[in-house]
Amino acid sequence: MGNGTVKDASWLSEVAKHHKEWIELSKRFGGGKDAEDLVQDMYLKLHRYTDKQRIIRNGKLSKAYIYFVLKSVVNTYHKKQVKDSALRFDYIMETSIEFTEEDIEEKIAFEKICLLIDQEMQTWYWYNEMLFKKYRDSGDSYRKIAKQTDISWVSIYNTIKNCKRILKSELGEKYEDYKNKDYDRI
Repeated sequence: MGNGTVKDASWLSEVAKHHKEWIELSKRFGGGKDAEDLVQDMYLKLHRYTDKQRIIRNGKLSKAYIYFVLKSVVNTYHKKQVKDSALRFDYIMETSIEFTEEDIEEKIAFEKICLLIDQEMQTWYWYNEMLFKKYRDSGDSYRKIAKQTDISWVSIYNTIKNCKRILKSELGEKYEDYKNKDYDRI
């Protein structure tokens, strides 16, 4: 944007409609009293480093992408606190939660795997992606999804089974690296 043009950020208003939800999520991630500031930092990062196409897909807000960015912002916050012992002491006294460097590496590795899963799902046929997202995000049983969608539970079962097989084939090694704590290989 060095040529004097201003980057369009009108799409951020769609993200901001869920502001209270982002603050609660930030608190659950350990943002504590700084949750509001961390959400504002997330908005800045979204504006600076991404665009509407990554956040709004098919007219729907990609909460998974925002979840990942907010989690990254909070993890960076924790890393900075761990490095400065005075801040670390204050943080521990305020929250009584201590994050080790390995905890943070594990969380970052987990988020990378989640992002890889989302990227893999984007290459699937729309029906498979839709059903797998519904299954993953809702936690509902096959029968409950069948009632909600009027799709046979057997079809849902077979689709989910095939999606899991694809994920295992494509990302199995990364997941094994995660389980073996080889986070740098992810």
